[in-house]
Amino acid sequence: MLKDKGVYSRVAKDLAQRGKLPITPNSMLVRALHHKNLVPAPDSNAKMLDVGCFDGGHMIYFGKYGYTVSGVDVDAEEILLSEINAKREGVKPLWLKVMKDEILEFNDEEFELVLCWKSIYHTGTRERFIKLLREMIRVLKVGKPIFISMLDNESIHVRDSEKIGENIYKHIMPRRTDGSYVIYYHIPEISEIVNILQNEGIGNIEIGSSSGVLLHKPGADITLLNRSLRIFYGEKV
Repeated sequence: MLKDKGVYSRVAKDLAQRGKLPITPNSMLVRALHHKNLVPAPDSNAKMLDVGCFDGGHMIYFGKYGYTVSGVDVDAEEILLSEINAKREGVKPLWLKVMKDEILEFNDEEFELVLCWKSIYHTGTRERFIKLLREMIRVLKVGKPIFISMLDNESIHVRDSEKIGENIYKHIMPRRTDGSYVIYYHIPEISEIVNILQNEGIGNIEIGSSSGVLLHKPGADITLLNRSLRIFYGEKV
């Protein structure tokens, strides 16, 4: 992913030093998890992968609900932050790895669930976006679910950013005075994202949002206003 490792590394290091609790999981993700009845039996040994695990909050949540969790991110400080938080909460991840060049160092069909929360748009280009998506699908077992969150058109990360290419946005980091910025790859049309997911082997797709709209089929007559994130659910076919 192309996110500014220096910026996020400093944020992660600061959070670790202050002992700040994780800001995740997102409430709508939690509702979607239970809505789809994706909580495993405690002895199931189902494996979950968090791509872009950052502070470890999602791994902690899924770990306490019976999953054997693993996480990847692009910087060692973020992996360390996840490790610190997971240890404090009594969750022991199976793997915590630094990801390079959108490559997931796991076997094919290793996981029963893959999550990519606030991460895939950091790839910065369509090519990297597709590469990471394919990797996540590769390590997911057939028939098992994937959750992906992407930016909405009304998100400040899009609205307050400079468009510097086709679906590519430069966002100046707020509350920083050193000119730090991140590059986002954002697809405006939901239908295009659905088509990409289907073309890459994801079916039974449903869409929700972080502003309180639960999962529903694409094309449903539901108005989603003033949201920051789109939630995409699907299953590997």
